[in-house]
Amino acid sequence: MIDCPFDASNYYGDPSFKEISIHTPLETLVFAHEHYDQTHVTEDPNVGFPLSYLSEFAGEGKIGRFVDPAISFSGFLPQPRQLIETTAPAAASQLLAAGAEVALLVPC
Repeated sequence: MIDCPFDASNYYGDPSFKEISIHTPLETLVFAHEHYDQTHVTEDPNVGFPLSYLSEFAGEGKIGRFVDPAISFSGFLPQPRQLIETTAPAAASQLLAAGAEVALLVPC
């Protein structure tokens, strides 16, 4: 699944969400956030998107299955009204329709 990147250079942030297939190789992910030190997420993408660890836990039966695709939000959003009123409810509806029961939010 290919999705357009976040608009990381937008002064007001990007209130959209992106879909990431749970089968995406972590080494192909690009972290576009410009407002924090990306050293650790560059070294290990699991810091920002812990897909490898969660896949391992699912395989061991420690957690349930993943819905596919996963959803990612931009970490920089100084004016969150659109996220709160439109984007987050749309993402939640999509996840619920796919059978999600729990969401893990990973801040970067």
